[in-house]
Amino acid sequence: MRLIRLRSIRAMLPSGGDAASNRSPAGACRLAPTTPAFTQPALVALVLALLVTLVACASSDRLTAQTASYTVRLALSERRTGERQAIIAIENHGRQPGAIEAVRILPLMRQHGMASPEVVARPLADGRYQADGVLFSMDGEWQIEVAIDRSDARELAEFQVTIWP
Repeated sequence: MRLIRLRSIRAMLPSGGDAASNRSPAGACRLAPTTPAFTQPALVALVLALLVTLVACASSDRLTAQTASYTVRLALSERRTGERQAIIAIENHGRQPGAIEAVRILPLMRQHGMASPEVVARPLADGRYQADGVLFSMDGEWQIEVAIDRSDARELAEFQVTIWP
């Protein structure tokens, strides 16, 4: 514990050294409480860590939906307005449905009666599908329909997504 000289304390008093105006009823000198210097940087670091976590969660979206025959996973490059890339992974439930002929994505904003153009996804070498140019024209709540077309049926997987500006 450091000892502070009385002169140093008087110099810190707002009345220019009049200790009588800064005495408690018991006659002891009271000093204004101070915030430790480490508190502000620690708070800033905590806020930054939370923001980084939120951004990381928002940018690596993996959404899952079930159809009668498939588990469908959708990953968007970003949840922001503009043209985005979507990767679709389709796993069948163990049944042997017909071969997939096409995978299409249709973004809908039902509350505004809007739909973006349908995008046909192309197959990738690893069995997934990639759709480029999926358009989100404004921020808000979007429904993304992934249509899986086979020769014998069409199955729809629906995803709810929030798009940010």
